[in-house]
Amino acid sequence: MDHLHRLPTEILLQILQNCPDLSALFSLINTSRRLSSIFEIHAPAKTFELVLEASAPYPVQRLMRMIIHIRGFRCYEGFSTLLTEFTSLHIYVWIAVWRA
Repeated sequence: MDHLHRLPTEILLQILQNCPDLSALFSLINTSRRLSSIFEIHAPAKTFELVLEASAPYPVQRLMRMIIHIRGFRCYEGFSTLLTEFTSLHIYVWIAVWRA
């Protein structure tokens, strides 16, 4: 992890934005304080959207966006908590979509 922390912020942000799914994003954010800080400071909404669009079917994307809107998250504040909930929700919805 020490070598990862030596990378410039811009590269670490690109790594976060190219996570394969929300679980991976959540894991990376919880790996270190630096990655968490980079996520919270540099475009958390954009990062979330990029990962969501790359990893979830469109109906799941809409559902997650509706929940964010209903809860009134301004600019995705409290993102770590939200991401924890979405990771669990994503798994349940994914299972439901595949069973249908």
